[in-house]
Amino acid sequence: LHQIGATLHHELSELDEAAEAYRRALALDENDRDAHAALRELYTELEAFTDLIELLETRLARSTGESALRLRAELTALASAHGEPERASTHALAILEDASLGAAELEIVERAATTIEDWDLLCAALEKRGTLAGEPKDAEAALEQLGVTR
Repeated sequence: LHQIGATLHHELSELDEAAEAYRRALALDENDRDAHAALRELYTELEAFTDLIELLETRLARSTGESALRLRAELTALASAHGEPERASTHALAILEDASLGAAELEIVERAATTIEDWDLLCAALEKRGTLAGEPKDAEAALEQLGVTR
């Protein structure tokens, strides 16, 4: 199936058929990283962002720790950029609850909240930034921005 998908994709430019071959490969083995990567690439190329989000959410269901946090951050960014505000909010809230989140994930949540105009989410992210700030001036800046947002 991999060879069929690769041939359809790269040699024949039959992208929909190539995606189907990779979906079949994943149906046979949901942990097939090569099929997952190829399908991810195809969905991006096809601008099939809803399909890409669903693919990543399926992967997220089997992920833990840092891998899950990275996937949630990617899902938050994708969903907010491609008209899926409810999904963006759901993943962003899960990020805020993750004990291992860092500045990069907070930035993604803040950007997504602004994009989808979810001001409660933005306030939650700014509050989290204030509590995680290492320096008092950083906490003050986050809380000041929170005051402006509210």
